[in-house]
Amino acid sequence: MKISILTIPLIPFLFVFCAKEDIKTDSKFSGKYDVGGHKLFLSSLGSQKPAVILESGFGDGGTMSGWDAVRKQVKDFAQICLYDRAGLGKSKKGPGPRNTLQIANELHALLGASQINPPYILVGHSMGGLHIQTYAMLYPNDVAAMVFVDPSPKEIMDTLSAEALENLVAIGASQAVLDETGPGLNASIPVFKSLPKLPDIPVVVITSSYTGEGGVDMQKWEELKAYHQKLSEEVTDGSHIVATKAGHYIQMDEPDLVVEAIRNVYNKIQQ
Repeated sequence: MKISILTIPLIPFLFVFCAKEDIKTDSKFSGKYDVGGHKLFLSSLGSQKPAVILESGFGDGGTMSGWDAVRKQVKDFAQICLYDRAGLGKSKKGPGPRNTLQIANELHALLGASQINPPYILVGHSMGGLHIQTYAMLYPNDVAAMVFVDPSPKEIMDTLSAEALENLVAIGASQAVLDETGPGLNASIPVFKSLPKLPDIPVVVITSSYTGEGGVDMQKWEELKAYHQKLSEEVTDGSHIVATKAGHYIQMDEPDLVVEAIRNVYNKIQQ
């Protein structure tokens, strides 16, 4: 299936940076941890296992912004962990290139250093959906379930980098974001293209409502929805949900929908 660069609401999600939030933490696990010469900041709430790990997209600047409504509910039934990727938020700059393999390996090191043990429920928004696929490829035995929140299709990544980088430079994005979007994304493309099917675990894929964001017309949105349906069909226990009133930031527009998806896979793991 050929997917246009605007199949996903790429322009808005790359350039809408969320306001910083007052992230409260559980001091037992929260803090800065060394992941190989630099430190990443992690915030944790709740205590019930398995832990839910959130991976943000580009539009959040790779930070914890935008997840507050979700974490406030999930902490009541599961441990929920958010972190800032290297060079973003409260995390220190890391080595380049900032590709998906580097990001996944740093997350693995962070979870190990913080003694948050597997298995995990991985939740990825937008580009974060590709990063959690990479993590599952590298560490399949660590992953118990996955939730994709309007994930980016790997099929369009080779058409993305130059346009994304140009627009981010124009709006004055931080160097860390530029590193992920330019050389980091270019170095990630071969990995994305070679990603295997998901491990056969519970999976939920959530598609945003059609909003016309970023010039995405109905046909392109239907292509995105078809990609998400195909992703959910890679596993035996997969489901695909279409939001009714949410743009690309489903976790902000319809947080209850994301919470219920997490609760759904969490309960399945407990059975």
